[in-house]
Amino acid sequence: MDPFRTLTASIAVASLLTLSVACARTPDATSTPSEAAAETEQTTLVQLQERLLGFADSLRKPSDLSAAAFSSALGVSLTPIEPGSDFVQAREQPLAGGYSFFAQSTPDAGDFVFTEARFSLPGTKSPAQEPSPPCLWDAEEASQKLEAMGYKRGGQIDFQQGWLRQHWRPIGDGKQGISASLLIYRSGDGQASTECVYGIRFRGGNA
Repeated sequence: MDPFRTLTASIAVASLLTLSVACARTPDATSTPSEAAAETEQTTLVQLQERLLGFADSLRKPSDLSAAAFSSALGVSLTPIEPGSDFVQAREQPLAGGYSFFAQSTPDAGDFVFTEARFSLPGTKSPAQEPSPPCLWDAEEASQKLEAMGYKRGGQIDFQQGWLRQHWRPIGDGKQGISASLLIYRSGDGQASTECVYGIRFRGGNA
């Protein structure tokens, strides 16, 4: 089975999960809200992107996609959307320069977990919804870094206000793999425009 086709078929389900979330993040019980915010504000977009790439490189088996591993990689606490739920998230996490990010993790097919992080402009606006957004992360550069880790670039499909570009890396005996999908929007006009990244999704499945 084509892994990219399988991933494309499951995108709609993951999108519905993302859009259904409306709960606020609960502060980490081990620190006050002001302490947590102060620590996160020191993180820049570039540093967050480097952490996400480091997480992508660490994915060698299904358990590497766990919510705990994702939380540790990003340096934030993911909390349940409701008591007892395995769907955990961190909303509106502040970054340097007024930017912010959202992260979530939820059980997926088999032993795998679906994880996602998205960046927002100041005012928690999605760059994909803005008429003239800045480029937060060059998509070609991000793809090349994933390819250097062994991910194979796949297709690019329409997704919400932009596109989703898939990458796949086999794990174990090659019968399973990990996908890293870039959420892409366009910055600039005409020939001067650039494809840029506002988020990344990780999930696993059978090849």
